[in-house]
Amino acid sequence: MFKNASTTQSVPNNAMTKVRYFENVYNVFGRYSNNEYLFRPASYPGYYHLNATVCLPNITSGYIAIFKDAVEYSRGTSFSSTSTSPDTTLSISTVMYLKGGALDYNECDVRIICSPSVVISGSQSITFFTGHFIQP
Repeated sequence: MFKNASTTQSVPNNAMTKVRYFENVYNVFGRYSNNEYLFRPASYPGYYHLNATVCLPNITSGYIAIFKDAVEYSRGTSFSSTSTSPDTTLSISTVMYLKGGALDYNECDVRIICSPSVVISGSQSITFFTGHFIQP
């Protein structure tokens, strides 16, 4: 599990932005890179279950997506309203096939877009990412 933590991250208005999960709650086999903000599979190929949640304060629109090798793979919840909400939580859950291996791997990351510009709320209970192996 990886969390946004107490470090803040600004998200520009209507710009697709990679979510930076700065801290590891646990990171078995070092599959998540804190420098690149990417999840890489274990050394074996298979299906992985990925979940992400991001809390954005006072937005009027936005959505969350998981990208695989820099291409949108799966889109999660979206939000659109004429008024803002103090805390809007966007979530995604998907299953993805990843190749694995030392040199032959896919990578995935979480990205969001929203309006207006915001700073991500960083509590572990509202902004986090998890990924785990399901089966070959």
